[in-house]
Amino acid sequence: MYPIFNWAVPYFPTIIFDEVVSEAFDFLPDLTSVNTRPNIIESALVPAATSGPDNPRNTLLYGVIGAALAIAIVFLIYLTDGIFVVPDDITYYYGVHPLSTISEGDFGEEVG
Repeated sequence: MYPIFNWAVPYFPTIIFDEVVSEAFDFLPDLTSVNTRPNIIESALVPAATSGPDNPRNTLLYGVIGAALAIAIVFLIYLTDGIFVVPDDITYYYGVHPLSTISEGDFGEEVG
C-alpha cells in the first residue's frame, strides 16, 4: 500500500527526494569507505494525477465478498437444521415408521 499525500505544491515531493539524494551522496561514501559516489538510476517525477483508492472497484469487491459470506451462512444454517419437516424424514434417516404425527392447524376456539 502506498501512502497518499495531497500537497499544496505538486512538486514538493520531488524537492524532498532531491534533498534526500544530496544527503545520501555526502553520507554513503563515508559509510562504505568507497571513494565513488552512488549512481542515480531513476529521478523523481511529478505525478500527473492524484492517487487514491478506487472506490467503485472496492465497493463491488466487498459486495461480492459480502454476498458470498451471506450465501455461506445460509447454507450452513440449512445444513445444521436438525428438524424433521415431514414424517417421511424419520423413515428416510432412521428406517422406522412413526407411530403418529402431530398436525398443525386451527383446532377451533381456545379454552380459557
